[in-house]
Amino acid sequence: MLSFLPDLAYGAAPGLLLSDRGWKPLLLFYIICLTTWYTYGNGVGLKNYMPLVTWEQWLAIVIISPPLRNFIKRKINEIPSLNIQEFTTNPLNTFLGLAGSITAFWMLAWVTKMSGVLVGNNLCFYLLNFTDYHYWVPMIPYYAFVDGLEQLIASIIGIMIVYTLAKTGKIQVYYSFGENPAVKHDNS
Repeated sequence: MLSFLPDLAYGAAPGLLLSDRGWKPLLLFYIICLTTWYTYGNGVGLKNYMPLVTWEQWLAIVIISPPLRNFIKRKINEIPSLNIQEFTTNPLNTFLGLAGSITAFWMLAWVTKMSGVLVGNNLCFYLLNFTDYHYWVPMIPYYAFVDGLEQLIASIIGIMIVYTLAKTGKIQVYYSFGENPAVKHDNS
Protein backbone atom coordinates (compact mmCIF):
# COMPACT_ATOMS: atom_id res chain seq x y z
CA MET A 1 0.00 0.00 0.00
CA LEU A 2 2.87 2.41 0.71
CA SER A 3 4.95 1.35 -2.27
CA PHE A 4 4.58 4.83 -3.80
CA LEU A 5 6.76 6.38 -1.08
CA PRO A 6 10.17 5.37 -2.55
CA ASP A 7 9.07 6.72 -5.94
CA LEU A 8 7.96 9.94 -4.29
CA ALA A 9 11.39 10.26 -2.69
CA TYR A 10 13.06 9.54 -6.06
CA GLY A 11 11.06 12.32 -7.67
CA ALA A 12 11.53 14.95 -4.98
CA ALA A 13 15.24 14.54 -4.25
CA PRO A 14 16.83 16.11 -7.36
CA GLY A 15 14.65 19.21 -7.20
CA LEU A 16 15.33 19.63 -3.51
CA LEU A 17 19.06 19.13 -4.02
CA LEU A 18 19.29 21.78 -6.75
CA SER A 19 17.08 24.27 -4.91
CA ASP A 20 18.77 26.84 -2.69
CA ARG A 21 16.26 26.23 0.10
CA GLY A 22 15.48 22.59 -0.63
CA TRP A 23 18.75 21.02 0.50
CA LYS A 24 17.92 21.57 4.18
CA PRO A 25 14.62 19.63 4.06
CA LEU A 26 16.40 16.94 2.03
CA LEU A 27 19.11 16.68 4.68
CA LEU A 28 16.45 16.53 7.40
CA PHE A 29 14.67 13.78 5.43
CA TYR A 30 17.87 11.71 5.36
CA ILE A 31 18.49 12.22 9.08
CA ILE A 32 14.92 11.23 10.00
CA CYS A 33 15.04 8.13 7.78
CA LEU A 34 18.42 7.05 9.16
CA THR A 35 17.18 7.60 12.71
CA THR A 36 14.16 5.39 12.06
CA TRP A 37 16.47 2.76 10.54
CA TYR A 38 18.77 2.76 13.57
CA THR A 39 16.04 2.83 16.22
CA TYR A 40 13.72 0.13 14.90
CA GLY A 41 13.07 -2.84 17.21
CA ASN A 42 15.38 -1.93 20.08
CA GLY A 43 18.18 -0.91 17.77
CA VAL A 44 18.24 -3.76 15.26
CA GLY A 45 19.70 -1.28 12.77
CA LEU A 46 22.72 -0.81 15.05
CA LYS A 47 23.55 -4.48 15.65
CA ASN A 48 25.49 -7.11 13.70
CA TYR A 49 27.18 -4.79 11.20
CA MET A 50 23.85 -3.31 10.13
CA PRO A 51 25.20 0.30 10.20
CA LEU A 52 27.42 -0.72 7.27
CA VAL A 53 24.28 -1.09 5.16
CA THR A 54 23.72 2.68 5.33
CA TRP A 55 27.11 3.75 3.93
CA GLU A 56 25.43 4.75 0.66
CA GLN A 57 23.11 7.14 2.46
CA TRP A 58 26.02 8.71 4.36
CA LEU A 59 27.74 9.35 1.03
CA ALA A 60 24.53 11.02 -0.19
CA ILE A 61 24.53 13.25 2.92
CA VAL A 62 28.09 14.34 2.09
CA ILE A 63 26.99 15.15 -1.48
CA ILE A 64 24.15 17.33 -0.11
CA SER A 65 26.74 19.59 1.57
CA PRO A 66 26.89 23.11 0.06
CA PRO A 67 30.34 22.84 -1.62
CA LEU A 68 29.35 19.73 -3.58
CA ARG A 69 25.89 21.13 -4.33
CA ASN A 70 27.50 24.24 -5.80
CA PHE A 71 29.81 22.05 -7.89
CA ILE A 72 26.80 20.13 -9.24
CA LYS A 73 24.93 23.32 -10.13
CA ARG A 74 27.99 24.88 -11.80
CA LYS A 75 28.70 21.80 -13.90
CA ILE A 76 25.08 21.48 -15.03
CA ASN A 77 25.20 25.09 -16.21
CA GLU A 78 28.42 24.40 -18.14
CA ILE A 79 27.02 21.51 -20.21
CA PRO A 80 25.82 23.62 -23.17
CA SER A 81 29.23 25.32 -23.43
CA LEU A 82 31.07 22.01 -23.87
CA ASN A 83 32.60 21.79 -27.32
CA ILE A 84 32.91 18.16 -28.34
CA GLN A 85 34.31 19.11 -31.76
CA GLU A 86 37.30 20.61 -29.95
CA PHE A 87 38.32 17.13 -28.78
CA THR A 88 40.84 16.64 -31.61
CA THR A 89 42.62 19.94 -30.94
CA ASN A 90 42.36 20.11 -27.15
CA PRO A 91 41.50 16.65 -25.81
CA LEU A 92 42.49 17.33 -22.19
CA ASN A 93 40.14 20.29 -21.69
CA THR A 94 37.29 18.49 -23.41
CA PHE A 95 37.86 15.37 -21.33
CA LEU A 96 38.05 17.34 -18.06
CA GLY A 97 34.85 19.21 -18.93
CA LEU A 98 33.01 15.99 -19.69
CA ALA A 99 34.42 14.26 -16.60
CA GLY A 100 33.29 17.12 -14.36
CA SER A 101 29.79 17.10 -15.85
CA ILE A 102 29.51 13.32 -15.58
CA THR A 103 30.68 13.50 -11.96
CA ALA A 104 28.07 16.16 -11.17
CA PHE A 105 25.29 14.16 -12.80
CA TRP A 106 26.50 11.02 -11.01
CA MET A 107 26.26 12.77 -7.63
CA LEU A 108 22.79 14.06 -8.47
CA ALA A 109 21.72 10.57 -9.54
CA TRP A 110 23.27 9.06 -6.39
CA VAL A 111 21.31 11.33 -4.05
CA THR A 112 18.14 10.60 -6.01
CA LYS A 113 18.65 6.82 -5.90
CA MET A 114 19.59 6.72 -2.23
CA SER A 115 16.55 8.72 -1.13
CA GLY A 116 14.26 6.06 -2.59
CA VAL A 117 16.44 3.20 -1.33
CA LEU A 118 16.36 4.59 2.19
CA VAL A 119 12.57 4.83 2.19
CA GLY A 120 12.29 1.32 0.71
CA ASN A 121 14.66 -0.10 3.33
CA ASN A 122 12.65 1.49 6.13
CA LEU A 123 9.45 0.03 4.68
CA CYS A 124 11.10 -3.41 4.68
CA PHE A 125 12.08 -2.93 8.30
CA TYR A 126 8.82 -1.57 9.66
CA LEU A 127 6.16 -3.24 7.53
CA LEU A 128 7.75 -6.59 6.74
CA ASN A 129 9.98 -6.90 9.82
CA PHE A 130 12.77 -7.83 7.41
CA THR A 131 15.70 -7.38 9.79
CA ASP A 132 17.86 -10.42 9.05
CA TYR A 133 21.44 -9.15 8.87
CA HIS A 134 22.44 -12.38 7.10
CA TYR A 135 20.73 -10.92 4.03
CA TRP A 136 21.54 -7.23 4.39
CA VAL A 137 25.26 -7.27 5.20
CA PRO A 138 26.57 -9.64 2.47
CA MET A 139 24.70 -7.60 -0.14
CA ILE A 140 26.76 -4.45 0.58
CA PRO A 141 29.47 -5.07 -2.07
CA TYR A 142 26.88 -6.12 -4.63
CA TYR A 143 24.76 -3.00 -4.17
CA ALA A 144 27.86 -0.78 -4.07
CA PHE A 145 28.86 -2.02 -7.51
CA VAL A 146 25.38 -2.13 -9.03
CA ASP A 147 24.23 1.25 -7.70
CA GLY A 148 27.48 2.96 -8.66
CA LEU A 149 27.44 1.54 -12.19
CA GLU A 150 23.74 2.28 -12.63
CA GLN A 151 24.24 5.94 -11.66
CA LEU A 152 27.28 6.23 -13.95
CA ILE A 153 25.29 4.97 -16.94
CA ALA A 154 22.37 7.25 -16.04
CA SER A 155 24.66 10.27 -15.76
CA ILE A 156 26.30 9.61 -19.14
CA ILE A 157 22.89 9.26 -20.80
CA GLY A 158 21.66 12.40 -19.02
CA ILE A 159 24.68 14.41 -20.19
CA MET A 160 24.17 13.26 -23.78
CA ILE A 161 20.48 14.19 -23.74
CA VAL A 162 20.98 17.62 -22.17
CA TYR A 163 23.96 18.41 -24.41
CA THR A 164 22.13 17.37 -27.58
CA LEU A 165 18.96 19.28 -26.72
CA ALA A 166 20.94 22.39 -25.76
CA LYS A 167 23.03 22.31 -28.96
CA THR A 168 20.01 21.85 -31.22
CA GLY A 169 18.22 24.72 -29.53
CA LYS A 170 15.33 22.55 -28.32
CA ILE A 171 15.90 23.63 -24.72
CA GLN A 172 17.84 26.34 -22.98
CA VAL A 173 19.77 24.92 -20.06
CA TYR A 174 19.80 27.65 -17.49
CA TYR A 175 19.27 27.13 -13.81
CA SER A 176 18.84 30.26 -11.79
CA PHE A 177 20.26 29.66 -8.36
CA GLY A 178 19.83 33.20 -7.20
CA GLU A 179 19.70 36.32 -9.36
CA ASN A 180 18.83 35.72 -13.01
CA PRO A 181 21.19 37.87 -15.10
CA ALA A 182 18.81 37.75 -18.07
CA VAL A 183 16.14 39.69 -16.16
CA LYS A 184 16.70 43.45 -16.10
CA HIS A 185 15.47 45.20 -12.97
CA ASP A 186 14.43 48.82 -12.98
CA ASN A 187 15.80 50.22 -9.72
CA SER A 188 14.51 53.76 -10.22
